[in-house]
This record gives sequence, structure tokens and C-alpha cells, in this order.
Amino acid sequence: MTGKVGTALYVAPELGNAKSRIRFSQKVDLYSLGIILFEMFYRPLQTGMERVKTLGLLRTENIIFPEDFSPKKFAREQHLISWLLNHNPDNRPTTEELLNSGFLPPKLEDRQLDELLRHTLNQNNSTRYQRLMSSLFTQTVTPVSDQIYDSDCHGKNEVQIIEAARILEHVRKSVANIFNKHGAVFLDLPLLMPKCKIIEQSDTAATFLDQSGLQVCLPYDSRISFARYISRNNICNLRRFYFGKLYRKQKLLGSHPLGLWECSFDIVSDSNTSLIPEAEVISTVYEIIKEFPRLHKCNFYIRLNHLNILKALFLQNGITEPTQNEIYKILESAKSVKDRENSIKQCLLECGFAEHIINKILSYLSIEASYHKAKEILQYLRKTKAEISILAKQAFQDLDRVSKCLQYLGVELPIVICTSLLSNISHYNGIIFQFVAENNRKRKHGGVDILAIGGCYDKLIESMSQYAETSTLPTAVGVSISVEKILYSAIEDNETLDTYPSYLSECDVIVCSLTNTPKIDGLLKVLHELWSAGISATLFSYELNQDYTVEEIQEHCRDNGVNHLVILKDTDLEFVRVRSRDKEWFNEYRVTRKDLCEYLMQKLSNKYDSVKTQESETSLKNVPVNQSSDIFFKFTFVGFDRVLETNRRRKMESIFLHKYKDELQQIFGNKEIQVVIGKLEKSELKSIAGFLELKSTPEEFEHSVQELMSMFQMHGTSVKRICHILQSISSTEVDAVILLYSTVTETYKALI
Repeated sequence: MTGKVGTALYVAPELGNAKSRIRFSQKVDLYSLGIILFEMFYRPLQTGMERVKTLGLLRTENIIFPEDFSPKKFAREQHLISWLLNHNPDNRPTTEELLNSGFLPPKLEDRQLDELLRHTLNQNNSTRYQRLMSSLFTQTVTPVSDQIYDSDCHGKNEVQIIEAARILEHVRKSVANIFNKHGAVFLDLPLLMPKCKIIEQSDTAATFLDQSGLQVCLPYDSRISFARYISRNNICNLRRFYFGKLYRKQKLLGSHPLGLWECSFDIVSDSNTSLIPEAEVISTVYEIIKEFPRLHKCNFYIRLNHLNILKALFLQNGITEPTQNEIYKILESAKSVKDRENSIKQCLLECGFAEHIINKILSYLSIEASYHKAKEILQYLRKTKAEISILAKQAFQDLDRVSKCLQYLGVELPIVICTSLLSNISHYNGIIFQFVAENNRKRKHGGVDILAIGGCYDKLIESMSQYAETSTLPTAVGVSISVEKILYSAIEDNETLDTYPSYLSECDVIVCSLTNTPKIDGLLKVLHELWSAGISATLFSYELNQDYTVEEIQEHCRDNGVNHLVILKDTDLEFVRVRSRDKEWFNEYRVTRKDLCEYLMQKLSNKYDSVKTQESETSLKNVPVNQSSDIFFKFTFVGFDRVLETNRRRKMESIFLHKYKDELQQIFGNKEIQVVIGKLEKSELKSIAGFLELKSTPEEFEHSVQELMSMFQMHGTSVKRICHILQSISSTEVDAVILLYSTVTETYKALI
């Protein structure tokens, strides 16, 4: 190709700048193509002067398009032409890139195919449509696709799987217990739902085709499917909770949707003028935060907002409804304060607002202050036009009522009014709330961790009510809580991690045979008898040829928290051997087959009913344990999780009583005995018993506590907490004997 050849208005700029005849690539022709395409897309130019002027501006380095070549109407065309007219040849596309870009009109055969597909999909009862669906669902999955589809779930060993499962189970039970206290039930909703307009607004929903061609989606938002459920079943009063996975589509095609754990709590009622449901839902999140110590240390606070504040603010400044909707979208999607302010400013500038008005609006949208401070700043909204004043007064009245209800419910977290808080304007109305904690590592994303978000979602229910049988719709308040953050806090909390169950099975009895070829009928009959008696039992192995030793089976029982082992022998059909665990040792008993169930039920009854104790270490009002008519025990656990499993707690108490009850009865007679149980090393146990000044002055007591803390700096906080628990018991239970017991050494020391 030769330089300095070509029509001036079409020639590439590098040709005009060349000082000598040099060779160029095909990119010069692509520049000329850009000029030609503009002339094809644009209206006819009336005069030669207009043509020279228009194309001259187009040929500048800034590529200036005519004002009537609107970027809204000709967005694709402008992008394509700007790409071709780039003054740097390296940044222009090659012909191959241009053909594959999707910006050129389709080939004739592609257009015909598109028309055929459109026509076929519009007639879903036609034979052609059925053939199309059949072809889609009869494709063979390649080995590569099969391998990579759920590859994210692979690569974990058994230990990691069990570790994650036991923590998840602990979190699930803890959260479910809190929701159950509030009268909520777990409601199992349909897994899939048709893709509706609400889901179409999201570009991350995991959608699929069924064999009829209907678009369905996996759970994307637990509240959408629930709103659909209650509107179609005419439910007016219900409390439900959900604990499960929500799904998002992956960027990588052909991979399993991304699953995220979430729990939610909803209160549905026929009316809600008191705003008590909002306060109750918020209080459940506070209870969950208190349940997990590591989560409690994150210093969460509550953000509140009312949509009427935003409406009043926009009406006061003359912002039209379309512009309001644009600002709502910005508030929902902005990842940082800077992005939010820049986007709102640009939006208002395009609408012709003055700079000082924009700055005033932005200052009101950046309010994050206490209720009284926010009310003072926005006072002017309550002293303006009637419509605006009513909205503002109603908003602050509702916020004040919810804040007071939270005080009555014992919620002690700080509460701030955040005027920029918004979540899905098409779902929520009234009060919206968030639980957040500051996180400097997330400065680009608002600088906070969000644990939960919720509010009143009557709008969502109304949008789902087209098939409702009644015109009177319920009102609903709900909260969505990130289980992932709770799990992370549980994993990070090393102090309470050891208190979680180290096994998944809750089985009480294992049945086995020590012969190489056991009789299957005997094993299954024993299992059936145990199950019929309500005893949890399972086989040790499903192999026909069993070659295991008693020691291996007992080790399995220890690892999985099973306390009873039933052993069958082919040579002794009338009797079985029962091995029951006492601490780490197994004691063997010979029991008749007909007495087996009664014997095990008695053992299990002793295990579960011999001791009753408190649920939490923070309360000293223990439930007394009467083991006999002349001795009285009370137990307090220090340094364990608040929801230490009943089985583990009773096991610790049983170990203590089995080992020391008779001894203590001989020493102290019928005196009340207060037992404080902690995870103490031998040196810690001896030092606390020897140095702690329980009967001295408060100053001497505190001095002894400080000395103990300095002696055991690694566990100073735990030692201090035990000392104060002991001192509290000593002052309230004057006549009681106080014992400090260590689960590590399984020994005790008497303090009084």
C-alpha cells in the first residue's frame, strides 16, 4: 500500500503525516470505512460546505459527532465509528475483530435464522417448538463439562468437610433456637419459581429452561418466593424463618451457580400500626449477635431510614418522579460514598439543577447521625408545604416509635439515622434497617461490613398479588441475615470452637459383630428392636466380611461421641455384650436379648436426666440437681459457649458426680455445693484456689485477681472471669460449699 494516495476526506491521518512513501497496513482502509459508515448512518448532507465541515470535525482526534447524531439513539453506531476512526492505528480493529465484534449487521443467513427462531419460540404449542426443546435436552454432556461444572466443590478432604459441617450445624441450631423463641416455624417453599419481572431486573439470578421451555430460577431472594407464597395462599398471620442457600449465576459459563448461605425471619400480620414487628425482627438479629462472642466484638450498630424522608426531600427540591427513580437506583447500587455523590451530581446536572441546590441535596443524603441530631438537621422539612410536612412528621414519628420499642426489648446497640440507606425500592416501603460494623479494609465499598438488612415489604407482596383471591393483602416485615459472616465469626472464635460437637452423628448405640461372617438377620433384628424402642442406633460396618477389633470399634465410638456398643456373638444367641463408656474407658456387661432395650433405655435415662443445669454461664440462677435426699448440687459453666450442647454439658456433670459424689457427701454431708466448671490447667486450678481472696475486702480481692492474671497472662481474661463468678457466688450463697472443677484435669479444689 502506498502513502499519500486517496481522497482527502477519507484518507487515514497517518497517511497525511507521512514524510515519505512508506507502506501501511490494512488499518488505513478501516479508517476510510469509518467515514463511509458515518455517511451511511447519518442524514444526507445538503451542501458541499456542510459536508466538509461535518466530516472535518469527525476527522479530528476527538472525533466530534454532529449534535443531531444522538448518542442515545445511535450508541452502537457511535461506538463502531469511533473505534474505526481512532488516530492510533494500533487501536483500530482488524477486519477479523470487526467481523466478530457484533457491531456489524448480521449476514443474510443469520438474519433468516434469527427470524426462524423468533417465530418458533412465539408458538410454543407447535411441533417445531417441541423439536427445538427436544434437541436442547438430548445433547450429550462432554467429560470436560462434567468435570468443570462443580469443580469448586472438589478438593476438600474428610476432615475439612466434617469441620465445616459441624460448625454449620452449630450455627443452624443456634439461629433456629432464637427464631423458635419468637414463635417462628421453618416453612419449606418450592425450590424453583418462574422468572418474573422482579427477577428480570437482576443480572445475577441463576435461570434455567425446563423441558417445556419455561424459564425458571433457583432461589435468588428468599423474600420473593415467600411473598409469592403468602399472596397466593391468602396468609394473613404467620411467623416463619428460612435457613438455606441462595444462588447467583457464575461468570464462567457451564459452571454450577454460586451458593450463598442466608437465613431470614419474617412476620406476616393483617395490620401493623404499632411497628412492633419491625422492632421484634431487629431484636432477633441482636440476639444472634450476642449468641456468637466473636460477632459481638465487631461493634455492630443499627442504621435506620424511612422512605418518606427521601420522598419529602425530593419534593421539597422539585425533583421529578423519573429523576427520583434514577437517584433511587444510584442509592441502591453505589459501592462507595464518592461513587454515590458523583453519580447523583451528574444526574442532577443533566436535569438542569443549580450547583448550590445539588450540594444541599447531597449534604442531606449524607446524614448519618443520632435520631435527635438527624431530626434537628431535617427540621425544615416539617415546616414547609402540607404534603411534605406530613411525610416528614410521619417518618420521624415511626422512627421514634421503633427506637423506643427497641429499648423496651433490651437492644443495646447504637442506632443512627442514615438518609442514604436504601434497598430495592420496588420491594420495601416505610422503615428500612441495616446492621453494619466498620471495616477499614472495605473503604472502596463503603467501609462497612453488612450483617443484615430488612424492612417492611408490602410493595413486593402487592406486586405478587395478581392471582390473590382476596383484595385485602397482609403486611409483612422481614430481615435477611448473612450466614457466611456468622460462620466466619464462628471459625475465627478459637475459644468456643472446641465446644462445638466434634462429630455429626447423634447416634446413641453402635451395633456390631466380631465374627468374620456375621449373621445379617441377627444384626438387623437388634437394630429393629432398638429403633422400635426409640433408641438411636446404627451398624458399625455394612461389609459382609467384617475384620475389626474391639479396640478399633471403641476408638470409632470415642471419635463420634457414641457411649454404648452392642456386640453380637453367633455362639451365644440369647445374650449380647454391651460395652458402655465411662470417660475414656469401656465397661462390659452381659445382657439378655429381651432385656437389651430396657437396659439401654435405663443407661440413656441416667445419662440425660441425672443432672439439670443452667443454659448460660452468665446467669447464676442454676437449676439445682438433687442426686440424693441429702446432698444438693448447683453447676455453673465458665469459659464455654452460651449454648453449650445439652449432651456435652450433662456429660461433664455426670463425670463429676460419678467420680466425686460419694466423697463429697462424706465430707460435707447435706450442705449445698456450688460447682464452678472451667477449662483450667492444673497450675491454674491450684493457684486460684490458693491465692484468691474471696472473704477479704474488695480491694484485696481485686489485688489477688490482678496477681493471678499476671501469673497466667495467656489466659488472663478467662481467669479474671472465673474469679468474679466465684466472688459473686460467695456473696450470694453464704452457706454453700464452693468447688472449682477443671474439665482438663478432671479434678477439683474446695475454696470454702
